[in-house]
Amino acid sequence: MMTSEQPLVSIVILTYDNRAFIVECLQCAIDQTYHSLEIIVVDQASGDGTRDLVRQDFPQVRLIQNDRNTGFAAGMNRGICASTGEYVFLLNSDFFLEPAFVSNAVEQFRTIADDRLGMLASIVYKYCDGERTTEVDCLGFLLLPYHTVVSSEKLDALEWVLGPAGSAMFLRRAMLEDVRLPTGDYLDSTYFCYGEDIELALRAQVLGWRCLYVPVVAGWHIGSASADMQTRYHKRPYSLRVHALKNRYLTLLTCYPLCLLLWTLPWNVLCDAGQIVAYIVTCRWDSLRCLLDAYRSVACLLPKMLAKRRWVQERRRVSCAYLRSLFAKQGVLRILQSLRQKI
Repeated sequence: MMTSEQPLVSIVILTYDNRAFIVECLQCAIDQTYHSLEIIVVDQASGDGTRDLVRQDFPQVRLIQNDRNTGFAAGMNRGICASTGEYVFLLNSDFFLEPAFVSNAVEQFRTIADDRLGMLASIVYKYCDGERTTEVDCLGFLLLPYHTVVSSEKLDALEWVLGPAGSAMFLRRAMLEDVRLPTGDYLDSTYFCYGEDIELALRAQVLGWRCLYVPVVAGWHIGSASADMQTRYHKRPYSLRVHALKNRYLTLLTCYPLCLLLWTLPWNVLCDAGQIVAYIVTCRWDSLRCLLDAYRSVACLLPKMLAKRRWVQERRRVSCAYLRSLFAKQGVLRILQSLRQKI
């Protein structure tokens, strides 16, 4: 039920073959203590009966049915376009909300009263073996210099961060409209999966929007339930690994100003060289081929990405010094240790 005092919040849930979790996810959204809500489910041509279940058991939910799996970014874009709320909450279908989260999030935006506050990050706990644990999954993302993200470690304190966990992105619509690409995309649909949340957050930061981490509980996340991401990286589907690698380079190419590219260049060269050497030494030829295919994909997309880069960088509203503040304050040894784990 909507009230005149409460701004409308649009919860957009993307699902693909996730019947096992969608019921609990939707019930948690419906049971929010905040009442001015619209809930939109975008189904990516699920073959497990997900859309029939949503249509029959949740008639109050708006169901959008795609005829194929268009990818995370494109699917979410369709949901955003269909939404009307002042705030847009992008939610994974394996995420179970804390009942008061939407109320808390809207209250935080009202309390902070910062016109450039566009994103809210909060506490995400892990959901394991059917249990809602107290093990932290993510608090809010910061960058590492070879372009990967790490969770903040300030559990109990407000902190300006790069962006929220991609599984639960609470966003101001004014920000989404301001950073919307000339193609009409909010999330860049060139990113079929992986890294689109980081790219959106970084693009928004470059254009002058900020993200605040607040120590309130958003909920519990299983973690890429439909893609079996609990497995080790090199055992994941080949095409998905190519997307993950490709998207890293696309974000570097489009969202990093020249000063930031130069500052992080040694780390990115070290990352790529380390991967290549490790794959050759350990005879992981499949992983090496995956990396080379990612390079080829980037080369094919280069004209489009350079056009996007011009659009983003011409609208940059912040300094490189500010963007560097979004990197985690870690020593060289610790960064090298995390890079070694990645390789």
